Amino acid sequence: MNPAEAIEASQLDLFWLPAHVETRARPELCCLRSDEPVLHYNAALRCHPTPGDTVALVREISEWHKHGCSRVHLYPSNRTDALEAALIAEGYIASFEHDAMAIDVTEYAVRPAPGLVVRRVETLEQLVDCVGVLRETLGVTPPTTDEAWQEQLRDCTGDQARTHRYVAYDRASGRPLSSGGLNLYPDLGLGHLWGGGTVPTGRKRGAYSAVVAARVAATRELGLRYVGLFARHGESSPIVTKQGFQAHGRMSTWDRSLARAQTLYASTT
Repeated sequence: MNPAEAIEASQLDLFWLPAHVETRARPELCCLRSDEPVLHYNAALRCHPTPGDTVALVREISEWHKHGCSRVHLYPSNRTDALEAALIAEGYIASFEHDAMAIDVTEYAVRPAPGLVVRRVETLEQLVDCVGVLRETLGVTPPTTDEAWQEQLRDCTGDQARTHRYVAYDRASGRPLSSGGLNLYPDLGLGHLWGGGTVPTGRKRGAYSAVVAARVAATRELGLRYVGLFARHGESSPIVTKQGFQAHGRMSTWDRSLARAQTLYASTT
């Protein structure tokens, strides 16, 4: 399996899903749904209609998500004019473009990060720092209950965890500057990077790169061959390109808001 295939295939391994997220899965569809208004919990990760069924499949996704927000992923393997037209008809708009980037872990060159220290999340305090960076940089909503915090902590700690989370700190002040997650896919030989963000005061200091390096090192130590990610075009994509990652096609997200869904389904809600 080449890096592009591994990166796309990793999206269908749903080990990371919280219990509250529903799934609908069959060969042409892998769709998530949740009452939480979070796009990655309300997403069609696979939408591969057979010829002639494009409109029907998009309509199914649209109706399943009619009470919330919705996202559909388009990859080189499924991007067609017909699929995009069907999405537009259901109120979706193109939101973000991502480059599918990958590197062989043996080819990654670590760069020095003076004044920084990167730690894997092992405590609740470190998780709070990690999530705080994501809230400031990506608008990620933090957990709202103690139970949810503890669930996230359990998911990313311990020797058997398939999710790792990392935080880069300013060595002098101890302030968290950047954070990022790593999901491990041993069957695919892949470590997948996600949720990378850097606060304004951490930029141009190598904080993002330091968190990338920590995740590549963990992937290499576990014997996996590639590290990959969907890097947002024009943002993280040029950063990892400079570090030797290569592009393997484009993934775009198409989104629809709750307000737009309510407009479309006003007569049925």
